[in-house]
Amino acid sequence: MRFGRRSAALWCFARHGTNGSRRNSTQYPAHIPKGGTPEWEILNFHAGYEWRLISLRLTALNLFNQDYRTHGSGMNGYGRSVFASVGVRF
Repeated sequence: MRFGRRSAALWCFARHGTNGSRRNSTQYPAHIPKGGTPEWEILNFHAGYEWRLISLRLTALNLFNQDYRTHGSGMNGYGRSVFASVGVRF
């Protein structure tokens, strides 16, 4: 994403996963909890600033460190994660 000269951006967004289950069967594969995958919500944060040839970015995912799983994946999603970057254009 490119910002205008000396500009900043800041945004937050939430993700929500609904309950997933196989409604036509009482048998679940081992990677799906009995009753289906529970609903979940996570909050992510992104910020960026650009000045002349330098850009700064900060991203924080799953701010409240919630356990969550996309239905059928068999793996939990990422825990709290923070990423920072500095870029310089030549």
